[in-house]
Amino acid sequence: TNSAQVTAVAQADSDSTPNNGIATEDDQDSAIVTPRQVDVGITKTASSTTVTVGGVLTYTLTVTNSGPDSATAVSVVDTLPAGVTFVSATPSQGSASQASGTVTATLGTLTSGQSATITILVTPTTTNATAGTVFNTATVSSTEFDTNTANNTAQVTVAVDFVMASIAGSVYNDLNNNGIFEPTETGIENATI
Repeated sequence: TNSAQVTAVAQADSDSTPNNGIATEDDQDSAIVTPRQVDVGITKTASSTTVTVGGVLTYTLTVTNSGPDSATAVSVVDTLPAGVTFVSATPSQGSASQASGTVTATLGTLTSGQSATITILVTPTTTNATAGTVFNTATVSSTEFDTNTANNTAQVTVAVDFVMASIAGSVYNDLNNNGIFEPTETGIENATI
């Protein structure tokens, strides 16, 4: 509630007394201001729970405004984890860009009940010193008062494995245990490694 009152006058006022705090007089008024309220939330999924180095990993971010009002200037920030290389970011509305490993999507307005998605493609790299997991977190915000900030952040975890080497050649019985295939040693047919 915002209130205002005349506190002093140069001439006499016949029907009110300035600065007396009586709300029924015509020298005072108030207005109730209700801020616009939204509930923007974000979820995040990965195309796989395990990916190999050099493979493509797709993150899908879904932003939803549960209202009751329209959310304006909806923005998503996704700081990519170490050990991945950015490929692309495609929003279903608005625009997205990437700088120094941070993807920023500007989605504009989401009406109550409306959703938008952002698809981010990355490639795990060998800069990850060892195989392991990558954690990726994204956050959403808007201009309006958000009644539920608990759903403004989403995280997904993906295991990264190195590509297993392939083996090609012959399988044989190494009779003299020297590790070299010799003409006197016989091959083993239909062996599976």
